[in-house]
Amino acid sequence: MQTLHQTLFTYLCGMDARDWLRLLQENRFAVDPEYWPRAAAITASTIRTTIRRTTEDARFGPAVAETEVQAPLFVLGFGRSGTTHLHRLLAQDSQFGYPNLYQTTRPHSFLLTEASLAPRLASWLARTRPQDNVALRVDAPEEDEVALTLMTRCSPRLARVFPRHWGRYSPYLTFHEVTDEERSRWKAAFVWFAKKLTWKHRRPLVLKSPPHTGRIRLLLELFPDARFVHIHRHPYDVFRSARHGFSSTRNRNALQHEAARQAEETVVRRYRETYDAFFEQKASIPRGNFCEIRFEDVEQDPLGQVEQIYRTLGVPRSKDLEARLRHYLESITGYRKNVHPPLDPSERRRLASAWRRSFEEWGYLA
Repeated sequence: MQTLHQTLFTYLCGMDARDWLRLLQENRFAVDPEYWPRAAAITASTIRTTIRRTTEDARFGPAVAETEVQAPLFVLGFGRSGTTHLHRLLAQDSQFGYPNLYQTTRPHSFLLTEASLAPRLASWLARTRPQDNVALRVDAPEEDEVALTLMTRCSPRLARVFPRHWGRYSPYLTFHEVTDEERSRWKAAFVWFAKKLTWKHRRPLVLKSPPHTGRIRLLLELFPDARFVHIHRHPYDVFRSARHGFSSTRNRNALQHEAARQAEETVVRRYRETYDAFFEQKASIPRGNFCEIRFEDVEQDPLGQVEQIYRTLGVPRSKDLEARLRHYLESITGYRKNVHPPLDPSERRRLASAWRRSFEEWGYLA
């Protein structure tokens, strides 16, 4: 049953049927025959999602609409830079709420269905993520980009679903050169999702999605008092891990085949575009609302780095924070990172050139 679920069902099952139809229309229904059963399963699920969304909006919509979102704390950083680890560390603080895996994959209906359906989803989940052996749980912190993909269709994640049409979704990485309608739709959906989470948790949110690293101005338009912590890692290590991640998840949520070389090129391009936007926009963050740390330091001293984040951002510590952090760290003591082959000289030279500013800004040796 678990294997069948992973083959047929993807996070797209949490999309509203209208958006699912629009997504297919945008891509001219170009689903490769191998994935027709998956597309059929998604179609059936989106019909159920639409029904549940209608019920949820009627029951909870008025209360959610009146909810005020407190200034979030955003974890920034390119994928494979330690953003998941940092997000989970910060989520141990009981003063924060966060979106979990169920909520991000069912953004239209989680207020209505989480209590009854999350256990069923948990029984279908793999124990770990395929790219890095990080534990998977329906209640674990998850990136909000998944929810925004389902709610707006404006996400670079969809380039993995329809890789032959990747150019349609690349602009959503930083939201440069998108239409006003697309930007407004994305912003409205993000605020609504944040309101739903805030109504449920009754506390400020700690949010993480790697694409947000290149969207700082857009996030500040929504949440002017937001705080940001950016985590960076040696670019060579990021590339090796990201390349492995793309390879190990290729076709996992796809409806078209993706070439291996295309995935590698995507890593190089997305990193450059993300950090071009990041370096341009980070000065927009109000003084005292930005902190930057190294992944290597978090590995060596996670408690000390969390303390530095709180001190830099002026975040008060919860009384039980240290105990909760120690408990979490003890729970992952058996985790082992993947070991990737070293880069050859030509790859190192290429990255040193393409990602030169990151090497220079953070003092990494090329």
